[in-house]
Order: sequence, then structure tokens, then C-alpha cells
Amino acid sequence: MEKNMDMVKVGGKILVGWDGSMSSNAALDRATEIAKASKAAMTVLYVYYDPSIAKSDKMIEMTENSEADVGNRVFRDIEMKLSKAGVDYDFRTDEGNDEAKAITRMAEAEDYDLIVVGAGVKRAGSVADRISAGKKVKTLVV
Repeated sequence: MEKNMDMVKVGGKILVGWDGSMSSNAALDRATEIAKASKAAMTVLYVYYDPSIAKSDKMIEMTENSEADVGNRVFRDIEMKLSKAGVDYDFRTDEGNDEAKAITRMAEAEDYDLIVVGAGVKRAGSVADRISAGKKVKTLVV
């Protein structure tokens, strides 16, 4: 069996933390391969910031156009790709300023078998590092 393909039981559930970055797109691609091979259901989660909890004027300016709306538009762009792959998928959004907590909270509450996230910027305390540290749900960092 190809590397990582046995991380999810047949018919299992995969949660992908996605933010539109190159590394999260790579995570989405890898999760799609695993979901297809294991006939697993896949959820793509986009966590966006609410301007009312932003800590700087720059963050407020960036979020004025509603990151949730941006995420929903981009979801449509990747929807065709996932449909073509033939995987069972859905999209979700969550509002907050801590992506790692949002991803792990959903994975644990809804009994996901695997979390897949992009490595992102290599720095201490990254989202991928904080999710991996929990170890309650298997995590693949791409």
C-alpha cells in the first residue's frame, strides 16, 4: 500500500485544515488521494478571522471584505477538483483567531480519523506543530 494510504480506515473521515496557501493546497491534494484510496469522507475546514477580534488595524483592514466570503468563493474553485476525484466531501468554515484549536476541536468532537494540514512556515508554534502535539487524532503534515 502506498505511503500514508493506510492512515484511515475504509469509510473513515478526514479533516483538512485549509487556508488557500501552497502548503494547504498540497495537504488538500494528499488528503484527496488518501480519501479516494480509502473511500473516506473528507471535510475541508477554512478558519477565518472576525475583525472584531483582530488585534491590529492592518488585520481589521484585511478582513473588511469578509474572509468567510473569500473562503466560500475559493471553495467553489476547488469543488470541481474534488468532484472529479470522486471523493465524498463537504466544506465548512469556522470563525476565530486560533486555527489549531478550531481544527482539533472539530476533529475530536466529530470523531475524525485523520487531520491533514500543510506544513506552512517553519516556526515554533505553527498551526501544524500545535495540532501535531495534541496526538488525540492522527495528523499528517504535508
